[in-house]
Amino acid sequence: MGCEVTIELPKKWYEDDNFLGFALFFHFVHVPLPCCEFSISQGDQFILVSAVWPDLNFINNCKDGLEALVVFFFPQIVIPNEYRSKRWKYLKACIERNSRVKSVGMHLLYA
Repeated sequence: MGCEVTIELPKKWYEDDNFLGFALFFHFVHVPLPCCEFSISQGDQFILVSAVWPDLNFINNCKDGLEALVVFFFPQIVIPNEYRSKRWKYLKACIERNSRVKSVGMHLLYA
């Protein structure tokens, strides 16, 4: 993969009704369609949870060389039940290597 960001999950994130999920952003120069993979970890080995792509209409309307900011909302409820426990402490997002990513970040979202 290319750019990545890892965050520590809050304690009891899997039980907190106010915890909505994660917002991931990346600022890139439009060249190919970037993919993002979300992985979860209990230490140093990560397990893939989901892969997402930005809206094709948005990306296809960008001109080559134009910079864009893309934001994904990743609701915590899409994390499978087997990963919803205190064992899982980190979430990592990876942006496809072929993308010219300038910056990437992830934030926890609460109601």
